[in-house]
Amino acid sequence: MKYLEVYDLLIESFEKEHLKRGDRLPSIRTLVDRYKVNKSTILKAYDRLEAEHKVYSVPKSGYYFLDEKLESKSWQDVNIRDVQINPKLLPYNEFGHAMNQAITKYQDSIFSYSETKGLESLRHVLIKHLQERHVYCRLEQLFVVSGAQQALSIMRSIVDRDHIVVEEPGYDLFFKLFEPSQLRPVKRLGKINFAYLETLFSDERVKYFYTMPNLHNPTGLTYSKEDKEKILRLASKHHVIIIEDDYIGDLNSKSLPMSHYDINDIVIYIKSFSKTFMPGNRVALVKVPKKYIELYEAEKRLADINTSLVIQGALEVYLSSGMYKRHIEKVRKYYQRKMNHLISMIKGMDMEGIYYTVPQTGLFIYFYFSQDVSISTLIKRLKSDDIIVDSSSKMYHSKPDHHGIRLCTAYYDEDILCHTICKLIFTIKELLNKKY
Repeated sequence: MKYLEVYDLLIESFEKEHLKRGDRLPSIRTLVDRYKVNKSTILKAYDRLEAEHKVYSVPKSGYYFLDEKLESKSWQDVNIRDVQINPKLLPYNEFGHAMNQAITKYQDSIFSYSETKGLESLRHVLIKHLQERHVYCRLEQLFVVSGAQQALSIMRSIVDRDHIVVEEPGYDLFFKLFEPSQLRPVKRLGKINFAYLETLFSDERVKYFYTMPNLHNPTGLTYSKEDKEKILRLASKHHVIIIEDDYIGDLNSKSLPMSHYDINDIVIYIKSFSKTFMPGNRVALVKVPKKYIELYEAEKRLADINTSLVIQGALEVYLSSGMYKRHIEKVRKYYQRKMNHLISMIKGMDMEGIYYTVPQTGLFIYFYFSQDVSISTLIKRLKSDDIIVDSSSKMYHSKPDHHGIRLCTAYYDEDILCHTICKLIFTIKELLNKKY
C-alpha cells in the first residue's frame, strides 16, 4: 500500500501549503527524490488524486491543483453502500467531442421540440447497437427515454391496478413505484422456484414480471439460457408481460438478454447507459411489444415532450463513431479483472456461516448470513472503521429470512476493496461467534 502513504503525504502537503486552484504541483522526479520511492508509486498516487478530482494533468506539462476546499480524508473512508462509478472510467473528453459534433450537425433542430419517441436518426443507430446484443426490433417499437427510471415510471401508469411479480431481493426503487399489494415476490437467491413462479403467473391478477436477468441488482446473479427460455414459456402460457431491466447488460457480453429469446413479443426491454457510460447521461431506450406502442407513446408524451435532444444527438455520434464500442471494451476488462481478483481473495478466506454471490463481472457482491448477527451492530462497527454499508432489508418486499449486505465495487480499486471486504468478513465472523 506504499502509494497510499504517498497519497496521504500529498494531501497533508496540499493543506500546509494552502494551494489555490491551478497551482502547479511537484514533478514526478521531485517526489521520487523526496519520498524515496519508485516512479510507479508516485504515478499511482497522482492517478488516485486525479480520479478524485483533486488534481488534473496536462500532457508534457505536469500536474496541477484543482480542489480549493480539500479536506483531509483517510483512504479507509470507504462507501460501498452507494452506487458510484470510478471517475477514471468516464469518457469526459470523448463525449465532449461528440456533443460538439452533435450541436454542429443538428444546429437547426437540436434546440427545438422533437418526436416523443426520440430522434429518428438516433433510433436507427440504437437498432444497430441492439443487434450487437442480439436484440432485434422495428423502428416503431423503440423509444428514447430520460433514463431507466423514467421508463419504469411510465410502466406505473400502464400497469394500473394489475399485479406484478418481482424478484427479491430486488431493485428497491421499483418497489416504491407501486402499491405494496400489487407486488408478488419470488426469491432470486439460489435456483429459481419455477413451480412457485407458475403459481404466481397463473393468478389472473398478475399481468407483469419485472426482472433483471443479467447481473441482477443486488445479487449480481445471471439466469442461464435455459432459465430465461423457461420463464418466457411460462409467461407466454399465462399471458404475462416481461419487463426486462438490462441496466448493465453490456458488461456481460456472454449472456444474452431475455428479449433475444422472445418469440412471442411479450418482453418490454429497458436498456440504460448510465452505469456503463456516464451516470449523468440520462438516456435509456425501451423496446415495447407491438400491442403496447400506442399506449407507451401516450404515457411518454405525458411524462415529457421529448428527452434532451442535445444528449440524444451526442449519444448518436458517440455510438455511430465507434467510441462507445472502444469504451465498453475498456470498462469490461476493468470490471472483470477486479472481480476475478476479489473472487480469488474471498475463496481463500474462512467463510463458515457467511454466504455470498460474486459474479464474474458487474458492480455488486452480495453477502448474506443468519439473523443471529445484529445487523445494526455490524453497520455501527464498520462505520467506526470508516466503512459505510447498509442492510439489504429495503430490497425485500416481504420479510427477509436472513441479513444481507450489498457491496458496490464500482468506485474503488482492488487494494481498497480487498482491505474493506476482509474487515467486513472479520466483523461478521466476530458477531457470529458472539465475541462482543
